[in-house]
Amino acid sequence: MSAPLPDPDQMPLELLLRRARREVEEDDPEAPVPFLVAVQQWPTREVFAYATAFMHEDDPIKRVLGLRTLREIGAEQDDGRRPFTAETVPLLRARLRDEPDAGVLGWIVSALGYHRAGEALPEVLPLAGHPDDEVRMAVAWAITGMTDEFRAERLVTRWQDQASH
Repeated sequence: MSAPLPDPDQMPLELLLRRARREVEEDDPEAPVPFLVAVQQWPTREVFAYATAFMHEDDPIKRVLGLRTLREIGAEQDDGRRPFTAETVPLLRARLRDEPDAGVLGWIVSALGYHRAGEALPEVLPLAGHPDDEVRMAVAWAITGMTDEFRAERLVTRWQDQASH
């Protein structure tokens, strides 16, 4: 019989981040990620600082950990945004331009969608033509959070028209 999981709410942040990194590295969409969720539910300046620092690491797993933390840090507010959105969105937009890894790029797009960053649509929409399926899927999901459904449909149609000319 395996030992029970430690309570994430009772763990020091550094240990919680190590466990969350392991969950991100395993990348099993069916597996629960209690440590990552615990980090996301801890919307402090310290967690935000770790997550933003991770975005600049050479290791793509650490970048994804930072992005997944930023994507869902804290509860969604009444306006649909999250704590630290005002600081997170410019960081995500800057990283969007420079990210070489398609897997990480998809998480950046996803995080922009979770933060309802409609101001990033001009950078996100061209990625609908990205060669990587996961990036294109992230764009499709993200734009529904970045604008209303009717406008999202018109934007995609307009972008497709421009791309074909």
